Amino acid sequence: AIDREAVQTNILYFEVREGAARAARLVTELAQHGIRALTVGSLVRLVTHIDVSCDDCVAAADAINRLLEA
Repeated sequence: AIDREAVQTNILYFEVREGAARAARLVTELAQHGIRALTVGSLVRLVTHIDVSCDDCVAAADAINRLLEA
């Protein structure tokens, strides 16, 4: 769980258990859905900004879940 009171950042990293190659493929797949991300090995990096809404974040999380389950 994330302690939202303690965390003050717009940067999110998560690790893809299947490794760096799967993380890179996920970033490519996300780009096809208009979601920009970067990889650092098996980590995926996402950054929000003022123009990214809560709904956008939920849509990105849903897309990540769908793509990783496929």
